[in-house]
Amino acid sequence: MQSVIRDCAVSEVIQSFLTQCVFHQAVGASNTVTRTLLTCLQSLGWSVRTDGLLENFLRPFCLFATHFPELEFRASLAWQAVVGFCIP
Repeated sequence: MQSVIRDCAVSEVIQSFLTQCVFHQAVGASNTVTRTLLTCLQSLGWSVRTDGLLENFLRPFCLFATHFPELEFRASLAWQAVVGFCIP
C-alpha cells in the first residue's frame, strides 16, 4: 500500500492528514486510504511526528522522500520485532 500512496498521492496532503488523525483526532471516514496507511504504520510500531515525518527506532524519515529499499529494510526490521513479540 505504501508504494501506491507514494506513487499516486500528494505527499503534503497525506502527511497533513496523518498528523491530523494522530494529534487532532480528525473526524472523517474510518475507511480512507490514509487511515488504512496509519493503521499499517502503527502496526509496525512506527509513529507519526507533528511535522508529518514517520519515526521508528532508527531515526525519523519521510515516507515520500526515503528510497524504497530503505523503506523495505525498515519494514522488515519492524515486522521481525512484531512477530518476535507475538511468539512466546
